[in-house]
Amino acid sequence: MDYENLVQDIGNHLIFKKKLFTMINPINYLFYKIYKVLFFINGGIVPVQQSGATALFPLLNFWTIWILVTGELTTVIMVVSLIFMLPLSIFYAASEKQIIIKYEKESEKSRIIGNWVVALYIIITIGAFFVVAFS
Repeated sequence: MDYENLVQDIGNHLIFKKKLFTMINPINYLFYKIYKVLFFINGGIVPVQQSGATALFPLLNFWTIWILVTGELTTVIMVVSLIFMLPLSIFYAASEKQIIIKYEKESEKSRIIGNWVVALYIIITIGAFFVVAFS
């Protein structure tokens, strides 16, 4: 392999990593949007509420999948999954400022699209959980 191909392969790998990070990053954006809504409602910053609300949606997704696979959601699974979500809540409480700074300067178009995507995600997550849990 010559030098030019090596440089191109490394560049392609870095582009892939950047795209992968961008795909994994939606929970940070969800945190930011929840922050904006709760800030608007409360008129102030309450990191515990934002962290808890952000961790709630992946938890609901996990519970929905668990119910689909096993047919039931036991108390043990609920408690264990809540314990595993605790580090996510702590992470968001600790890195709140970095996330907010990252997304505060989004364009108007990006903000509108982001609002729609987050709203759809929340509706689908809650709706799917209730359909699966109570059917």
